[in-house]
Amino acid sequence: MGVLPRLGQKEYNHMMNETTETAFDEAVLLEAAQKGDGRAQHLLATMDLDEDWGCYPVNDPEFAAGLEWVRKDADAGNPVSQYQYGEILIWACDIEKTMKDGLEYLKRSCANGYAKAALELGCLYADIGTDWGDVFYPDVDEAAKWYERGAELGSIHACDRLGEQLYRKAIEASRRINAGAGSEEDTALVRRVFEGTKKAADAGCPCPMTRLAFMYADGMGVERDEGLAKECLLAAEQCGSDLATQCINLVVRSGLSLAEAMDRCRDKVC
Repeated sequence: MGVLPRLGQKEYNHMMNETTETAFDEAVLLEAAQKGDGRAQHLLATMDLDEDWGCYPVNDPEFAAGLEWVRKDADAGNPVSQYQYGEILIWACDIEKTMKDGLEYLKRSCANGYAKAALELGCLYADIGTDWGDVFYPDVDEAAKWYERGAELGSIHACDRLGEQLYRKAIEASRRINAGAGSEEDTALVRRVFEGTKKAADAGCPCPMTRLAFMYADGMGVERDEGLAKECLLAAEQCGSDLATQCINLVVRSGLSLAEAMDRCRDKVC
């Protein structure tokens, strides 16, 4: 368009990654936004909206301008704006009228490849569930579906939440496999949890590191390897895992074997 000489693709990419600190001329942005420039619309919304993701005052006049810009950009297909608008609708004060619409915008954002939307959908279904009345019923299977989509889109946090969500199911599946009664679905589930956990652990997340140590120790989705289990525990301890520290202290101070120490801590793994 040539209307935004100060808003190049590099600055826009920074904005899309939510890392920009660049100052833009609001009058220039407004002119471009009114002519349909989605990048300008998104930046205006980002400038106008309160960043506190609390209970949004959807009927507050001061909030309305930013809300309208982000809606326009969301409806134009921007996945980041779709995510932001969905979040606003879900956490708005008038929650009964807006939550379902908010979910739809998050799903559009996810369909357009925005990993953060998939992660948020997983968290919502895990914590709130599918009954949007006064009583909420978490939907583990639906949450796992969105966590898996987020993992496919590259979200490390989604990998972690997927592993956490399905870990107990993977333990039961692993037991069936070890007893010779496992199915192909059991094998696929255990491997999926292992791969998601390892990806999050490799990114430096302490809880997945600890979970991965137990998976190596038990041979869940991978060959049993006590050496790798120990390495994971030591790495998790360095990253601040209390459970890993507890396991290692049992070995060092109580003289237990690594296997005995991990057995004592097994019920605390998440």
